[in-house]
Amino acid sequence: MAKHIVHRLTAAAVKSAGKGMHADGAGLYLRVVETEDGEKRRSWIYRYAVAETLISKTGKPRQRERQMGLGACNASTLSSAASSLALARKLATKAYESRRLGEDPIDQRAKARKVVVNITTNKVTPTFDEMADRYIANHERGWKSDHHRSQWIGSLVNYVSPVIGSKPVDAITTEDVANVLDPIWPRIPETASRIRGRIETVLDFAGMNGTTQPVGKATLSIATRSETRNVQVTMRRSPTSRLRNS
Repeated sequence: MAKHIVHRLTAAAVKSAGKGMHADGAGLYLRVVETEDGEKRRSWIYRYAVAETLISKTGKPRQRERQMGLGACNASTLSSAASSLALARKLATKAYESRRLGEDPIDQRAKARKVVVNITTNKVTPTFDEMADRYIANHERGWKSDHHRSQWIGSLVNYVSPVIGSKPVDAITTEDVANVLDPIWPRIPETASRIRGRIETVLDFAGMNGTTQPVGKATLSIATRSETRNVQVTMRRSPTSRLRNS
């Protein structure tokens, strides 16, 4: 693995990185997003190509790319930035080893220990990132273009995963969703609206696939106020609830 990794980033670089994607090497990236008030949100991404070959709009073959979220990056101090960088490299190495053995690390993660076992019902509850991975894998072949796919993945990786990506889907609350949308709604409301819809789609997909969602069953109707542009999140019943009551 060592020969495949070029450790380009340092703790200082992670701490001071501006908005954008910053390569560490061998597929590991630091993604930095700036909120309306100038706060920087950092997260780690592992990018890789899978064996499946797709045909582009120009008729040329290309490999399908996937982006695996490795979690948020705490860079409040040099020490925390160094620790976060070291952990991200370990996770990227683990993902690389999975690929070397013929496994897709996203699919493998969906089956592994990062799922949360609900002790009371003995049901396995995936995290939002895992459920989003499943949704994308099931639907991306029907999407109209590569650009649409990139927008879908990019919006989740940039804005959603750092906030609720590691949370079990049945534990996601309206407050969690508001925490995703509040920083971006005043600045880019169109993007916020699309992200809202994509969160809703993933949670509805979870409901249709048997995942209980006592709070996250529903997401989101966003209303803006002309003066404050606040995000108002209201609840609606999940598809599974509607089916049970029909």
